[in-house]
Amino acid sequence: MQALACGTLTPRLAREVPAEAGRQNEMKRSEGSDRHTPRPSREGNQPSIRLYLALGIAATVLLGCGSSVPSPLHASLYYVYTSTTSAMSLDANDHYCSLAEAIASVNAGIPRYDCQSQDPSAEAHTIEFREGPGLPFSQHHFTVTSFTINGTSAQIRIDGSGAFIDSTGISAFDVRSGSSMSLQGVTLTYTGGASGGRLIENYGTLSINGASLLDGDVTSQTSGLGGAIYNEGTITDLRDSLLQGNKAKLGGAIYNKDGAITNLSAVISGNSATMAGGGIYNMNTIADPFGNATASITGRATTITGNSAKAGGGIFNRGLFEMEATSITFNTAKGTGSGETFASGQSCDGAGAGILGVSSSTISADSRLRSGSALSDNTASGLGGGVYNTGRMVLDGTEMARNRAMSGAAIYTAFVSTSYCEVQYNADLDPSSIVGNQATAGYSIVDGTGMVCLFEDDILIPASGNSVPYCAPSSVAGDAEGPPPHGCPQH
Repeated sequence: MQALACGTLTPRLAREVPAEAGRQNEMKRSEGSDRHTPRPSREGNQPSIRLYLALGIAATVLLGCGSSVPSPLHASLYYVYTSTTSAMSLDANDHYCSLAEAIASVNAGIPRYDCQSQDPSAEAHTIEFREGPGLPFSQHHFTVTSFTINGTSAQIRIDGSGAFIDSTGISAFDVRSGSSMSLQGVTLTYTGGASGGRLIENYGTLSINGASLLDGDVTSQTSGLGGAIYNEGTITDLRDSLLQGNKAKLGGAIYNKDGAITNLSAVISGNSATMAGGGIYNMNTIADPFGNATASITGRATTITGNSAKAGGGIFNRGLFEMEATSITFNTAKGTGSGETFASGQSCDGAGAGILGVSSSTISADSRLRSGSALSDNTASGLGGGVYNTGRMVLDGTEMARNRAMSGAAIYTAFVSTSYCEVQYNADLDPSSIVGNQATAGYSIVDGTGMVCLFEDDILIPASGNSVPYCAPSSVAGDAEGPPPHGCPQH
């Protein structure tokens, strides 16, 4: 993504007009020109979105032309209204503070062009989106190309309800290292056509709450990573949000490279990857001496459903993926050309419809579902309908139901150094259950090569309706008091 540049290439540095000045401008426009929608006064209850940029006193913000502007001692409040004027307008004489001008203003730390500060004593630089008279958010979207958030100690927060931002650029928001952005209560959609574009690129700190990220598409781009979000930084929250209809080569909705995503509690639905990771691709490239991953995704109450890829229909995991009370359902792994291989050299094509955990010789994939989770109704054309595991896997209080695969319809597991597989009953919470899994040419509950899956309290784990045969004898272990093969929950 392009950084904000100078001159005509730079979104204008904006100032918001105070209430009285705003009324004066309205009078001037009514007397002279009807080009623009009059700006309402400050008073009144109108739906709003706020964009905050908090800057440290000593911070500077790069403007893309070799200069920097010191941040002010006090923050400012700017208003941006729905209008017939472009959200990317850079006209200093149109009596309208556009979104591009406002974002450039908070990047610069000083008000410029047509915008004036409504509240110079504000605790944070704030951009508040409001509906103009007769111009509701639903009918008047803010159409943007690309913005770079690039300022030491900069924090941008978009906070509101009901507004729509349509992106036509490579990345709507590019958050650079050292900066942060919070997005709340907006619908962000890629509408740029066949050229493709992602919605958010993060190298700093990102928080998303109550937002919808829709239709990002990077399949035509060379790397093709992350249709909605590409993350190499920290995502502190991704909650109460919808990621839907996004497309990529790897990571239809999210591509996480050596980053950390915490507090994931969202719906990730109907995304696709032409190669691997239909919903999420979690990629670790750095390992500690014990093989632990730096790429991590943790959270609870997430729904990952209806995603598709050639490998890892719901999640492709080469890091830490640990969730509670999460549903991974109706995902598909099918076809050839995933470009992914296991440590053995075997292709990953058609493997791991729900979760595909792939370890290397130096990095162990760690996949954990706990406390009332569901891994159900996933379909793999190859192995591992629910999960294909070559790393560390713990399923604790997880329902595995109606998954389908050639073999290992619920679980397929293969040995790689430091790997293990464990299914825990957990009577104190929601006990694991294994019901109705169907294999077309092998074992329905568990199959594998070189590694056993331990079913703790296997004689207590509810298991029924799975196709025969149930468990590969060499791939299962458990309570020795049960009938052979010891550890298979169904006999």
